[in-house]
Amino acid sequence: MRRLFLSRGQLPDGLRAELIDAGLLALEEGLRGSVTYRNFNNFRSSTGIAKSAKLSKSWPRGAIAVTGDRLVVWSGRLKLIDTPHPHPVRQKIRIHAEPGKVITFRFELAATTTTLSGSALVRFHTSKAAELADLLDHLAGPA
Repeated sequence: MRRLFLSRGQLPDGLRAELIDAGLLALEEGLRGSVTYRNFNNFRSSTGIAKSAKLSKSWPRGAIAVTGDRLVVWSGRLKLIDTPHPHPVRQKIRIHAEPGKVITFRFELAATTTTLSGSALVRFHTSKAAELADLLDHLAGPA
């Protein structure tokens, strides 16, 4: 029963098919990692009550997908990032490959979702961290 509620860090089938049709350049699924929220505010939660936290951390499995036009970062069962490369939102996402094969994504939540505020740091372990960071840097173009 527990497996029904836990994600294996894979993209939903429909989204994966859409990205494959768009021409996948990279796809990493089932990645171990963490998501840290700072000064988090959810102004429209499912309960209708605003939720907030100074610091919140979770350890979901996730996925990263890159096409020539788009970046998608999936965490657990949530799509955290889905933006075209030349978009102003994409330009604000700071992507870095850390030593130890970790790729990080730092961004302000309000840039990706209008009902959220605060910042997020997404860290995923992948042997392709440096290659992904270089590819995404190249696709983002000039800042």
